[in-house]
Amino acid sequence: ARSEIEIKQTLAKAILEKNLASQRTIGPNLEKVYRFSGLERGEAGETLTLRYKFYAGESDPNELYPVVFLFGQGERQQWTDANFIAAQSNVVSVPATAIDDRGVLEVRIQNLRFNPNARDGEPPFTPGTGTIYFDPDGFELLHRVGGFGDNLLRAQLVNIMKLSFLGMLSVVCASILSFPVACLIVFTALSAGSIGGFLGTSVTEYRIRTDSDAVKLFEGTVKAIAGATEFTLRAYSQAKANGPLVEGRLVSWMDVARTFILIGVGWSGLLLLGGFALFRRKELAIYSGQGG
Repeated sequence: ARSEIEIKQTLAKAILEKNLASQRTIGPNLEKVYRFSGLERGEAGETLTLRYKFYAGESDPNELYPVVFLFGQGERQQWTDANFIAAQSNVVSVPATAIDDRGVLEVRIQNLRFNPNARDGEPPFTPGTGTIYFDPDGFELLHRVGGFGDNLLRAQLVNIMKLSFLGMLSVVCASILSFPVACLIVFTALSAGSIGGFLGTSVTEYRIRTDSDAVKLFEGTVKAIAGATEFTLRAYSQAKANGPLVEGRLVSWMDVARTFILIGVGWSGLLLLGGFALFRRKELAIYSGQGG
C-alpha cells in the first residue's frame, strides 16, 4: 500500500521524465534546435568539437544511422551530414564562425539521410531510418584549451594529494588503533570515496515500504550511516582526475587548487593534528631490563 503523496510523486516523476525525454527525441524527417550560450566568437579556421552519443532504432552497433547537422543562422549557417554508430560517442567538427555576436551557437539536428548522388527529380534528403534520441549528457560542445601533457600533470597532482590523504589516514589510524582496525578504516574510506556518487544516489532512492516501526528504524539507521559516510567523503569523490583525463576533458588548475586546499591541507592537516594529540596520550611500555 502506498500513500497519496507517494503516488503523486511517482506520477510527477514519470511525467517529468517523459517531457524531458521528448525534448531529446527526433523522429524520422523531423528536426529539433538546441542552443549553446556563453561562447566567444571564433576566428576563421578555428573549430569546436560536437560530441554526441545517439541511439536510433534498435541501436545495432553494426549499422550506420544518418543525421544532418546545421550550425548557426543566416549567412553564417553551415551544415554537414554524418553516419553515426548508435550507443557510441561520435564527434563532428563545428566551425567557430557559426557563433553569433551574442555568443550563441544554434545547432539544428535533422533526422535525414543526404544522398549526394541523387538523380534529377530525386530528393537529395530522405527520412532517417529510425527515431533518434539521446541521454541528458549525450550531446555536448567541446573546445580545445591545452595539450595532453599539461592535463596529465594536473591530473597526477590531484591523484597525489588524494593518495597523501590516504597515507596520512593510514599513519594516524596505525598509531592509535590496532593494525586490522586501521586497515578496515582506510579501505572503507577508499571504497566509499571511490563510489561516492553512486552511494549518494542510493541513499536518496533507498526506501522500504512498510508499516513496521522496527523496519523503519532499520531503514533510518542505514540511511544515517551511509549518508554520513557519503557526506564526509563527498569532496574526495568529487576530486576526479582519471576520468576527465581519459575522456580528454580539462583538469584545471582550479581543480588542483581546490583539492590541495581541501584535501591536501585541510583533511590531511586535521588528521595530523588529531593523530599527534591522541598519540601523545598513549602510554608506551618500557622494558625495565629485569625479569626472565
